[in-house]
Amino acid sequence: MLIVVFFSSGFFNIITNIAFGEDCLEFEIFQNLDKQQQNQSCLKYWMTVASLGNKRSQQELMTTQSFFNLGTIIILIIWFQRFRFKIRKLIINCDSMAVRESDYAILISNLPKRLKLDYRSKEQYCVLMILIIQIQNIIVKYKFFQKQQQQQQQYIYIYKINILFYLNQYKKQLSEQFNTILNNQKNSGEQLNEQTLRNIKKLKLKSLKQRYFNEFKYLIDDIWELQNFTGYAYIILSTETEQQQIIDFYKQASFIENWIAGKKNNNSKFMGNELKIIEAPEPNDILWKNYKYQQNQKFIRRVLLIIVTLIALGGSFGLIYLFYFLQQYVKDNNQKYNADLNAMSLAISLLISCLKPILIFFIDASSNYEVRTTYSSLIISKSFKKGVSNFLNSSVILFIIQINIYREGDVYGRLFKKGGLTYNMNTIFLTQMVVNNLVSLINIPYLQKYMTIKFIYEKHKSVKNLFNTQEKLNQLYEYPEFNIEQQYANILETMYSVLFYAPLSPLCLIWTIISLSLKYFIDKYKLVRRSCVKSNISYNVCLQMTESIEYGLPLYSLSNMVFFIYVSKTNDSLSLSIFGFILGIFHCILPMQKLNEILFKVKNDFENEKKYDEMKDQFSIVNIYIYIYIYIYIYIYIQIQRYNTFNNITKNDILYQNNIQYCFSKIQNKKNNLKQSKIITQVVNNLNINDITFTANEREQ
Repeated sequence: MLIVVFFSSGFFNIITNIAFGEDCLEFEIFQNLDKQQQNQSCLKYWMTVASLGNKRSQQELMTTQSFFNLGTIIILIIWFQRFRFKIRKLIINCDSMAVRESDYAILISNLPKRLKLDYRSKEQYCVLMILIIQIQNIIVKYKFFQKQQQQQQQYIYIYKINILFYLNQYKKQLSEQFNTILNNQKNSGEQLNEQTLRNIKKLKLKSLKQRYFNEFKYLIDDIWELQNFTGYAYIILSTETEQQQIIDFYKQASFIENWIAGKKNNNSKFMGNELKIIEAPEPNDILWKNYKYQQNQKFIRRVLLIIVTLIALGGSFGLIYLFYFLQQYVKDNNQKYNADLNAMSLAISLLISCLKPILIFFIDASSNYEVRTTYSSLIISKSFKKGVSNFLNSSVILFIIQINIYREGDVYGRLFKKGGLTYNMNTIFLTQMVVNNLVSLINIPYLQKYMTIKFIYEKHKSVKNLFNTQEKLNQLYEYPEFNIEQQYANILETMYSVLFYAPLSPLCLIWTIISLSLKYFIDKYKLVRRSCVKSNISYNVCLQMTESIEYGLPLYSLSNMVFFIYVSKTNDSLSLSIFGFILGIFHCILPMQKLNEILFKVKNDFENEKKYDEMKDQFSIVNIYIYIYIYIYIYIYIQIQRYNTFNNITKNDILYQNNIQYCFSKIQNKKNNLKQSKIITQVVNNLNINDITFTANEREQ
């Protein structure tokens, strides 16, 4: 994208600024001016020579530059559509390679917690059955339009309905009770084997499931209240085709999308509640515990976090303004372009770099209070907030202080004078290009683990006692997790900053292209050689990050208009900048994803015709055996590659080969036991009693 911007407008901007610009003054001429004239002039320096201010008086070149910038906006709109098309093709190709449980599932939200029945029932289970029957009626009897616009009835076979309750408080109580029992047994000297611990966990899970009978409370007028009911239902259908039909029918589009397509949203109501039916996320992508919060609670939390974030940005604004004030003081008391002024510009850029990790830490700590329902949405939220906050902190706040708050001289002088905005921003881009990539290459989390293993764990026997379980050893030798939300945030911040300042100083494009190229190779090496990825991320992360980058288009068009107003002596080319800004705003408002689906058709040659009943064993059995083989691999790898002494866990002097053989025999026995006792089938049945599944507790178990 930046290469497109550079060759469509940035290259012409740099060449014409250097070759034909005459507005920046040599240092000898600049020194002979009085203070007021200096604050209204451009000092000739290698950063300002290549900037837009150097050709201020060349009106023909300024007008031509406006046409190039407008052309860049149009080219970027086309480029974004092409990029969206490639992402859609990639998603379809990836989806055709694997069949997942979420391909058959839908998620219904806003189900009522109070049910009115026509009779009084003392059996709480009947109340739950009524709720399940009502959900079945919603799904089974839905209608959709055929191509002939004829409304027909379509019946869907539901394989399983999972009602989501939040029983975490009961889980804590049970855990405390069972932990007390375990501690008493240990204090009495009784040895607890693995089978006993498994039985205790099963008993705890069984006790937790029995708790749902106490979750139904009878009220007046034949109304039953489902206490601790989240209002969500996770429903698995028989085929993927049926799931897709329902999702397409109940898909909620925006007003603009409906206006373009000439359609209306299909809604479903149940006992006065308007239900929301969406495609269910992957089970291991769901944050089950956050489903207990209602929409109004989520909204209040997120508004409060936005206010707190703005307060933090206000504190950052004050610090940057203080350093900028000191820079102006140094400039006013030094007539030469000396090292003191350079040091203050470097101090501002270093201050901004130091404030970034503080903001990142604050956003990470506060994001858990947003109660996002999936890991993917949490990553999207963190990435966007970090990227926008760092952009406001490093670019916008500095622009506001230097242009609108500090009133010395005119705007042209504040942009291009000694210690002006052009000089500071080029210094920031250069500093970040070196510092950020150098810190990323050093990979401090990996070095910490390497030093811990090499110089502490392997050389001190007393430390080994702290890692007396296989789980702790795996955590010790495991590579650091690749922080994908931080990488997205860094890219967003960089893209927003360079698009904002590219019209003013096109050299920023060169520094950013070099920086992102280095970042690509460094992150690729870290991801392949020095990092691990634990979570299963949805493809929506990629789509949302594309949307976030597209917000840079109106930002680029806005900066074109603003800087041409500040720099140009006339308003001849202002109309072109305004038109480009309007294009950028419309591109941001209009549903570009829907437009892309209309313009570019993506053919899906793969059609999953298998029913869920045929695939359900793969979703459970395959995962269990994957864990078994991963365990074997990790164990052997640690034994051969990492251990320099005998295995500290067994407390015996056993040779490596004996340890490996023992591991293989133990795993083989476990596999045989799984096959003989059909534990896998029992686990599936236990987790889904009579089509009822609790969320946070059972998924964690």
